[in-house]
Amino acid sequence: MQSKIVVPTDFSRNSKAGIRFAIQLAAQNNSSLVFYHCIELLKPMKWTDGQFDTYVKSQLKGMKAQLTTFVEKCYEESGVKRGKFECVAERGSDPRKSVVSYAVAAKASAICMATRGAGKIKKVIGTNSSGILSTSPVPVFVIPGGFRKSQIGRVMYASDLSDLKSELKRVKEFVSTLDADLYVYHYTDKVEDPATSRKLLSIQSQYSSAGVSFVFDKFDNKSFAENFEEDLRKSKASLGVLFTNQKRNWFDKLFQGSNSAEVSYSSKVPILVFAKQ
Repeated sequence: MQSKIVVPTDFSRNSKAGIRFAIQLAAQNNSSLVFYHCIELLKPMKWTDGQFDTYVKSQLKGMKAQLTTFVEKCYEESGVKRGKFECVAERGSDPRKSVVSYAVAAKASAICMATRGAGKIKKVIGTNSSGILSTSPVPVFVIPGGFRKSQIGRVMYASDLSDLKSELKRVKEFVSTLDADLYVYHYTDKVEDPATSRKLLSIQSQYSSAGVSFVFDKFDNKSFAENFEEDLRKSKASLGVLFTNQKRNWFDKLFQGSNSAEVSYSSKVPILVFAKQ
């Protein structure tokens, strides 16, 4: 079955990173794209319900036309042949809730959106991206602002191994739509411990398969964020994959044990975030 990806945009230059990635991904795995924009419309006190309904319909029609033009321009700039897509404009007061609600109702396979990319990753906090990551049951692609067109050829999945069987199945289902290799990374400060080593080798033997490899790495006094970021660069991964526990703040979960204000997110690699089940 063809997957559907919801791509929210606010028409900003920054949001184009998410659009570029979605266009490239759809060209690679034949996904259908839904470009989404949410607008807040307030009813003037003197207006009747009929007047306001007419106004809302007019505004959404115009917004949809503007969105279509914006997306078509992005396709032209990307140099990728136009695939199947639609544009949706809805009324809503909270873009984060509106995007997630739409994606769930549309049975989307993923949401794809940009962050600010360069600089301190703490800038992401408070944006629609972090809000969606902490609430969406639908997987979310988080695309750095500087992303340029690039096919996905190597996927790096960082796992805590606590629910590897079900999580690996979900990741493999996605990777199977691409001509890509999957590398499962696990970080521990006990990698040299004999009992731990035997356990890890057993896991590797059980779950390794064609196109799926395991890498066990030591923390070396670095935070998870620093190890993950460094290995994304070293492995030349096209995409990073994480699972997050939504009962905890995504930012705190990702950077637990580190001085978050000092951690820079310099990677230009997109990340796919799944909610732990």
